[in-house]
This record gives sequence, C-alpha cells and structure tokens, in this order.
Amino acid sequence: IRGLRSTYNRTTIDGALVASVDESGRTVPMDIVPSVMAGRLEVIKTVTPEHDGNAIGGVINVTTRSAFDMGRPFFNGMASYGDYERSGGVRNDKPSYRLAFATGMTFGDQDQWGVVIGASHEQLDYDIPQVESQDPSVREYTAAGAPVASGAPTGNGIQVPTYSRLFWYNNTKQRSGVNAKIEYRPTDTFRWEASGLFARMEDDEERIEYRVEPLGNVANQTPTSGFFARGRGVVQLNQPITKREISLARTEFSWDFAPQWTASGDLVYSQAALEVPNHSVEFRTVDAQAGNYAFNYDTTNPLFPVFTSVNDAVARDPANFVLQQHRDALTETEEKTGQARFDLAFDQGADDRNLKAKFGGLLRSTKREFNSSQTNYRAGSGFVYTLAEVDKPGPSELIAGRYLLSPRIDASQAMAFFNANRGRFVTSVTAPTGDYEVQEDIYAGYAQASYSWGDFTLLGGLRYERTEVESDAVRSVGGVLTPVSNSGSYGNWM
Repeated sequence: IRGLRSTYNRTTIDGALVASVDESGRTVPMDIVPSVMAGRLEVIKTVTPEHDGNAIGGVINVTTRSAFDMGRPFFNGMASYGDYERSGGVRNDKPSYRLAFATGMTFGDQDQWGVVIGASHEQLDYDIPQVESQDPSVREYTAAGAPVASGAPTGNGIQVPTYSRLFWYNNTKQRSGVNAKIEYRPTDTFRWEASGLFARMEDDEERIEYRVEPLGNVANQTPTSGFFARGRGVVQLNQPITKREISLARTEFSWDFAPQWTASGDLVYSQAALEVPNHSVEFRTVDAQAGNYAFNYDTTNPLFPVFTSVNDAVARDPANFVLQQHRDALTETEEKTGQARFDLAFDQGADDRNLKAKFGGLLRSTKREFNSSQTNYRAGSGFVYTLAEVDKPGPSELIAGRYLLSPRIDASQAMAFFNANRGRFVTSVTAPTGDYEVQEDIYAGYAQASYSWGDFTLLGGLRYERTEVESDAVRSVGGVLTPVSNSGSYGNWM
C-alpha cells in the first residue's frame, strides 16, 4: 500500500490482529483465509484515529463470510489440479492441487443463530532456475587493475559483475487450514459472534548453487569485457524447510443500546510459530590453485553477463572442489498476542449534514521469543573430502539459454557420506547471541468526529498510544555469554 513494504501495513482478520511469524517484521500471510471463506477485502489507506498508529501504509482487513449474508444455507467448494511445466528437474515431481470449501446456515426458531465453517488444503511443486549476483552486484577496477568499490574515485568507471551465481530451486509447498464462525443476532440492535482459525504452512526447498568469483586484478579490460587470471568456484546445497503455524480466536459484540448510539468491543488471542531447520553443504576450489580457474567475462548483455572459463573441464571437475563446511542450523520464533477493545459510537443518522463521533480504547500485550542454533562441521586434519565423493550432474538445460549449472551436490549421498564419516569432522557450535525475548504492552485511547454535507466530509481526531517494552537477550564477552535485560516506555500523540 502506498508503495511501502508489507511490514508497514496492519493486516487483520475480521478486525482482529493476527500474530506474525515473520523473523524481522510483523507481516501476515494472506493465504491463511481461503478465498471461498473470504467475504470481502477491505483496504484502508487513510488511517483514522480508531486504527493502530503503526499502520503506516494502511490497514488490510479480511472479512470472513457470514451465515446471514445469503439468507439461506450455502456451500461453496473449489478443486483444482495442475502441473508446472518446470517441475521435477532437480528433485521432487509432486502433483500441484488445491481443495477448499466453505459452508454455512442459520438456525434457531427465528434464525437468530448462524454458523460458517471452512477448510482448505493445497500443494504446489515447482522448479525455479535463476541467475543472480550479490549486493553490491558490481565493482570497479583501477587503471592498474586493482578492485575498488563501484563509484570509488580511483575506479575507471567500468562496472564489472562481482560474480556469476546460478541457482536451481525446487519448492514443495503445502498449506492447510480450518476456519469457523458462530453468530447470534436475536434483534436488529444486537450482534455477537465468535470465530477462530488455524493454518499450517510448510515450504520444503532444495536450492543448488554454482558460483564463479574473480580473485585479484583484472586484465585486458574493455568497457564490456575483461580477463581474470585467478578465480574461485563454489558449489553449494541448501535445504531449508520453513514451517509456519498461525492460530486466532476472537469474540466480538455490537449493541445499539440507544437511538444513534452503538457500543462495540472484542477480545482477541492469536499465536504464531515459525521453525526453519536448514542443512547446507558447501565445496570450494582451493585459492592456492586459483590460476587454474581463470576466466573471461562479457557484459555485452548487462542483464546476463557471461563468465567463460579458460579451461572449463578443470573448472567443473568435482575433484577440484574441497569441502568448506557442512552446517546444521535451526531458527525458531514464537509470538503470542492478546487484545481487548471497546468503542462507543454516535451517528446522527441525518441524510444531509450528518454528524458522527467515536471514542474508544484498547489494551494489547505481545510476547515474542526468538532462538537460533548453528553447528558447523569441517574436515579434520588429514581428511580430504572433495565433491567427487557426493557429486551428480546438474540439469542439462541451460538457464536463460546460456548458463550450465553443473556439477552439483547429491543431497542423499552427501548426508550418507557425512553420517558414515562423522568422526572425521571437526565440530564447532555458534554461540546463540541472536536469541531474545521481548514483551510489548500497548495502551491506547482515541476520539474522532466527522461532519458530512453533500459529497464533502470533514474528519478529525486524536489518538494516544503508550508502549511499554521489556527485553531479555545475551551478550558474548570474552567468549562467555551473559544475560542482558532492558526496559523502557514511550508515548505518542497522533
């Protein structure tokens, strides 16, 4: 919204805040509510005082279906089955399909009760061949050929790619979820509802990589080409499995207790969890033999620069790639949030020159924990472990019609070799200096009013939010982890 990242938006389900599984922000995946369960999508770009102050971009509210919308029982279902043209090239070749339904009805002697339930499940399996470069993606060289940063005053102004990086991803994604809502409308002036959802998502990814990097000075340089007498080759395998769970429970009421006056409020509890185990393996050529991996580069097409090895057979020989490391990493984060809100609204109800006012407040408490671990395994003294032990040919198809990703690591062979030779590896454990726990409590109150006449509306108001924060983390001092705690508070008028 407004060109801002989703981190700056507030995403809600039926007006309820949803806990986030994002490692670095508070984004919420939109697919936790299947399309057959969604009633409408509300996007609020002009954030008024009744909305959260941190909704900088705007508010996205997914309103789920109501049994009272149709006036009769309903059932909506969806099923699809497909096949990606690019699938099965490097790992899985599973079917891609989607199943979802939503059904609802009213009941009671006066149809004052309503219930809606829905569920969904989908699986996607596809490959992504990709050409990348790092950030920054280019550098310059001096008149003598030495590398400097792009834009450096000693640079010659010729932009040279920092390396050629080829990826081939296989993603197998699964999404499952259930939603339910029960409503009670005994009169036209009172409404109560309770709803909940649970969603589970898993992205099982295998990422193979082949990379060529320049070392040292450039020679024979032109505006679009050059030669590196020394280079480095890197072959890597990453296998992150991203598991997310989101749950939400809420109850809400709205009561027109007097002419022109409405009281409303809600109670919300939401929980989200993220778990990302990742096994990775990396092999590199030996820098002492970098002269064996000389190459020419060509940037005639700046979108697809080409690195051409002087001796391609040597550059792709698995026996020339030595283990850099095996790595087992795990990232876990959990967020729990609870909220209580109460609003009081006045609506004059006039057809023209109408006055509206609204007052309210909320209490919200959020707790997040983040934990990570990383264990590295390197070949021990006298143990020479090369890619030749666990390699397999890469896909024969050229990426973008010009890049060959080969050789690559055979994931099953690499794991079998590692387990069979575990005692020959040296183990190191990374200190968990990134672990933390943070508690955030927000107290907010607001007042707003609007006056409309004809097509013109004037709205204004004021909101105050007080935020209290407590955090616990660890700090490494001389290799020893010590606990660190901080707390603080601040207030904002908006």
